Amino acid sequence: MTPPLTIKFANLFEGRTDAYGAEEGRAELALGVEYIDRVDEHLNGDRPMGVYPLMHIEPDGWCVRWGCVDFDEGDEPSWVHACNLHAVLNELSVTAYVERSRSKGYHVWVFSSDLVPAHVMRRALLGATQIAQAPLKEINPKTEGFWLPRVNPTDALQPDTTRIGNYVRLPYPNGYMDRRIMCVPFTSERIGLEDFVEQATASRTTHATLKGLVPLYKEPPKPKREIRNRPLRADGPASSKISGLTFTVFRDGPLDGMDRSSTLFRLAKLMYTDGLTEEEAAELLYDADERWGKYTARGDTKELDKIIERAWL
Repeated sequence: MTPPLTIKFANLFEGRTDAYGAEEGRAELALGVEYIDRVDEHLNGDRPMGVYPLMHIEPDGWCVRWGCVDFDEGDEPSWVHACNLHAVLNELSVTAYVERSRSKGYHVWVFSSDLVPAHVMRRALLGATQIAQAPLKEINPKTEGFWLPRVNPTDALQPDTTRIGNYVRLPYPNGYMDRRIMCVPFTSERIGLEDFVEQATASRTTHATLKGLVPLYKEPPKPKREIRNRPLRADGPASSKISGLTFTVFRDGPLDGMDRSSTLFRLAKLMYTDGLTEEEAAELLYDADERWGKYTARGDTKELDKIIERAWL
């Protein structure tokens, strides 16, 4: 029989149940393992786990049960940022919990009593973090949802439920010591697992409260996109096949409301619709990525090949 403590912990960290985050940094398919059993292995066994926050719930869309801000600036500056954000959230009537994370940093967790739209949780945390004058780099959920690219601009956006996003490692793995444990802001006093679960369950934030924080976030001005000082590779055989819309996306880069990876996939899908071969599309996609500064800048061109493969399915 599953212990009540495990059930309450699992409810706090509710997320996707078809995949979990493995300790070494990869997705682990559920393969018949019940979520509650996997959480029990995390707390009482030898398999720490992470949870993917984004869930697509009909008819509400992309929703989450929790949010997390990850400060990874080194222990001392991260501790200052975490304490400041905790204080700001407290003033805004949101109870948060500070975790000393796995290495050189801290997480600030917020739990909701209801499923809330992903954009509400993300923008609420962005606004509070902005007020705390802390880095905005790692706000989970990291996106407000995943959408299939529109072939035509007038098409309605459809959810891409095959994408799982980013996971966050859970606190309190079996055998935890000084890290991966909640602590009291400004004092560093440890909070034991049972005390944390009881406190967090009783103090979860409502949807209405989180929604009230959304207007606090002020979108920073977009920096001018730096395009490399060289001509586009739009004079080869492949370029003569692409439509005006495809060329506009290829030339101008990420669109409003879409990140670079989503725009790269949309560009690949447009080239598929235009009738390009995979080889022709790859030439233009690599060129776009070099100018936009996504995968090529990391030396990770395998991701571009995966985008082509997915677009041609």
